[in-house]
Amino acid sequence: MAQPQKLTFPGTATPSIGGCKGLRSEIEHCQKLGIKVLLSIGGGTSTYTLTSKEEARELATSPQCPYPDARIGATLETGLFDYIWVQFYNNPVCEYIAANADNFFKALNKWASIKADKVFLGLPAAPHGAANNGYVEPEVLKSK
Repeated sequence: MAQPQKLTFPGTATPSIGGCKGLRSEIEHCQKLGIKVLLSIGGGTSTYTLTSKEEARELATSPQCPYPDARIGATLETGLFDYIWVQFYNNPVCEYIAANADNFFKALNKWASIKADKVFLGLPAAPHGAANNGYVEPEVLKSK
């Protein structure tokens, strides 16, 4: 039996900024306007599971770039995911390193070959910021 659909975000709220109350109302507002809202389950410490195919309408995940991802491994081969955002940063074995980009492009080709409607590259938007490593100049990506 499918779990009831409701907007709850246990364990993800930050009390100092009011939890996820604002997020809930923004999601509901977008849905009323007919705007699709995609929430990606998973993460480094996630324990959420789906009990049936019916629970997954549009399913997304954000694995690390070493293949297969340690958390979802064989699940990636099922073809059930609509969207996959692969984290190609802060992962020395497959992030972009200008002096030796081979591992990055090998990992990229592997991820491009799996069963999914769309696979996206999760890359830092700038050379300095939240991600410590893995920035790729846009010209480099365009040329490959």
